[in-house]
Amino acid sequence: VDWQAERAAGTYTCEQIATALTKRAKYLQDVQKMNHFMYWNAFETDDGTTTAEQLAVYDWIEIVMDQAKALDAKAATDGVEAIAPLYCYPVPLKGTMSTVMFPSSSGFAALQEKFAVKDAELVTLISQANGVLFGKTNVPELAHSWGTGNYANGLCFNPWDYDMMTGGSSGGSAAAVASYTAAIAITEDTEGST
Repeated sequence: VDWQAERAAGTYTCEQIATALTKRAKYLQDVQKMNHFMYWNAFETDDGTTTAEQLAVYDWIEIVMDQAKALDAKAATDGVEAIAPLYCYPVPLKGTMSTVMFPSSSGFAALQEKFAVKDAELVTLISQANGVLFGKTNVPELAHSWGTGNYANGLCFNPWDYDMMTGGSSGGSAAAVASYTAAIAITEDTEGST
């Protein structure tokens, strides 16, 4: 609510909030090695089905920043209410969600660089509500464990106790919120996940 009011008042830009949160995510990932997010490093493997847009992706932070800049431009052209109701707030997506903008492996190493052919409906709704898709959070392989970690992305550590991992399967999303990398994140609950 505070962010929405401040963005509506023009106190901050979408690019500024995206910059602040990506810096925090980068610190937690690169320095603290918390593994809250998947696909952190560059990916550029062409298996014959990868689109030019996907091949151009070297860092998901660039994708986040591009979305924020586009929403700032929309606000400048059409007025700040044009980017309501989320006002470009960055929303981390659970790693099991299908996305065309980020790989969609569900934590399964063999699918680490595979993209969905269509966004999950909730991903589309977040975009339509003018939210910024803020990467994919870590999950156990195919969301099939009580602890969050997989062979491709490693364990997701608890931001409140670095000697512990997060529960699963929405541990990456929970850790993103608990570490103040985002105020909200997408989870789903099959059997105790959230």
